[in-house]
Amino acid sequence: MNDPESNFAKFVREMSEAAERLEQFEREPDRIMTEAGLSEDEQNVLRSGDEDAILAMLGDDVPMLGVVILRIIQVRLRRRRPPIKKATPE
Repeated sequence: MNDPESNFAKFVREMSEAAERLEQFEREPDRIMTEAGLSEDEQNVLRSGDEDAILAMLGDDVPMLGVVILRIIQVRLRRRRPPIKKATPE
């Protein structure tokens, strides 16, 4: 039987179904992506946090994966940005 879901889509779906796996990804994204067999291009797309590129790579698998895609993007971007300082009234 031919499975039409791409390896990239399977990886993203797995992140949505297993909280522990997503936590592992958040801690060690490079190791987890390599172990999952993602190509360099797929890994670079996830690292970029570029929502359009991620959605394009998912193609027809988008409807079931939208929420987890956004969570992965948010996690990656949150790790790259310094905390936002709130303005103090003068």
